[in-house]
Amino acid sequence: MVGAIPISNLPYADDAALLKTSVEDIERLATAIDVTGKDLNLKLNVKKTKLAQAEGKEYNITIDREEVEQVNHFKYLGSVKTSNANCTAGGKARIGMAKGRMIELQDLRSDRNLATELKMKVINILVWSVLLHGLGGLD
Repeated sequence: MVGAIPISNLPYADDAALLKTSVEDIERLATAIDVTGKDLNLKLNVKKTKLAQAEGKEYNITIDREEVEQVNHFKYLGSVKTSNANCTAGGKARIGMAKGRMIELQDLRSDRNLATELKMKVINILVWSVLLHGLGGLD
């Protein structure tokens, strides 16, 4: 419980996404987390806190007398989340990271002393894992 609000899963103290159906509920929850954190000598960093509204409307939310920045997209645990639920930016970011990994593996791919089967296993582990990470959560 944070204040009077039940929190069922807060796995990372430094990286959490809070979902609520109303602006008032999210402000109440963020304030409760801030107050409870202060009781434990933890400070909610408002400058790193972002607000993305699903409706695309702008709202002013304050925590500890500081206004929370409103954004259209943010990165959470490696995937890009947008206020309109568009996954294009996340997909493009994943493709870019996988391409970068392929470039890093150029020496390995051009090494004629390594078996093709081994090269494919390394690529599957180091490239495909980067590309597909986060797709289980429907980025």
